[in-house]
Amino acid sequence: KYRNTGLTPCLAKARVTYRLWGSAAHDNTRVSAADALYPYVFAARWSGPRAPGGVEHDPAVEAATETTRQALVGVRVVKVDSEVRRYSDITFTYVVPVVEVYLNAATADTAELAALAPPWSATPWHVMVLMEEAVKRGVGAFSAAEARRRGVRWLDLARDPKTREERGAILDGLARRNHVPEALKRLVAADEAQVRWAALRQFAQRRGHY
Repeated sequence: KYRNTGLTPCLAKARVTYRLWGSAAHDNTRVSAADALYPYVFAARWSGPRAPGGVEHDPAVEAATETTRQALVGVRVVKVDSEVRRYSDITFTYVVPVVEVYLNAATADTAELAALAPPWSATPWHVMVLMEEAVKRGVGAFSAAEARRRGVRWLDLARDPKTREERGAILDGLARRNHVPEALKRLVAADEAQVRWAALRQFAQRRGHY
């Protein structure tokens, strides 16, 4: 009844249901269920064993996500609702993904359960993918320690002109093929990916950062 994350091979002891009120991201793309799920993918990928000669591991990411990864058993997008709210004479329509998170934590404290593995992030999936591609290609690293180990820069999305130029070339390649990471292919269509990459490129052109 849920998608196993591959992080913790055990049965769930608790289920938490979240209703996520999606708003616009910084580049004005609408936050979706894919944005709720991709942080789990990111945590699993960058915390797993490093392949020989590979770079897809960062000890800082592993440490920062340890509590969540240990608690998380599975996650499932139940449905996507829409809700209309009126404020004075203005009407807003919200897209509301309903997400179930399954945990192995045995606690009756609902606030503690809700804080263990919440399905949201301040970073939309397409920006996370751009960062991952930059790290894999040696443009930077997610943490200062990993940057020192690899002899690259600590990844900076805003201030470093050189890395901004290199990320621009990576973004162009992702946009040309309407790239969707394998883990999101059931949730993100090619036309939505096209909108995402175009919006991020336009944002970078206007603002000078990602």
